[in-house]
Amino acid sequence: MHPVAALTEANALVGFLQNRNLMLAHDLLSLKGENDGYRQRINGLVEQVLTLEAQIKELTAAPIASEPDEEA
Repeated sequence: MHPVAALTEANALVGFLQNRNLMLAHDLLSLKGENDGYRQRINGLVEQVLTLEAQIKELTAAPIASEPDEEA
């Protein structure tokens, strides 16, 4: 292969790889943004579960009120 042709081909390959690298970096940033959004949703759901768990413990710990005796 002629040196100029090899250089031209190498430059084209470098350009392609640089462009591909930029596209992958953009995709990575997009995925990080999605991941952060999911993390926030999961944290919100964990808070809800902990709140419900505390409410359940509170309700199960409270004595059950008996109904007033109608005969009395």
